[in-house]
Amino acid sequence: MFEKVYAFESSVIAQDRLRQNIEINKCNDIIKIKGVANFESLKNIISNGNSAVILIDIEGFEFELLNEELLKCFSNCYVICELHPTLVLNGYEKQHQLISRSKNIFNSSIIQRETYNPNQFIELDQFSDEERLIAFGEGRNNNMKWLVLEPKTHLNN
Repeated sequence: MFEKVYAFESSVIAQDRLRQNIEINKCNDIIKIKGVANFESLKNIISNGNSAVILIDIEGFEFELLNEELLKCFSNCYVICELHPTLVLNGYEKQHQLISRSKNIFNSSIIQRETYNPNQFIELDQFSDEERLIAFGEGRNNNMKWLVLEPKTHLNN
């Protein structure tokens, strides 16, 4: 789907797993593994008004990373960010602030998983109700939400 993919991962162990998956899936020419995602490393990739799809899942650090300056840098990009307000101090306030500052540049929406339907898979028919639901669970403490940011500039074209 994409010409280039940059995967940012600070953990060396996770980078090794990524490399193994990249090799198995024969994506060596497309996916490049980078270290820590920060303003400078992201700005080096998104420059000169480039467009991209950016997926962020960084366990609460999204509230610091997505400051006004970086959001402006991403203004031509589509950003999908998992929100983790329970993992940081004053997380719900920080989440509200992130959503507010993003509205200056993006059309934003929040999505969350609304339904679990393990009954659609015949492979699970022999399992109990609880076992089917567990198969779909992620072991989360709460229902996760995703912030979806769409550039206002692209919606007008």
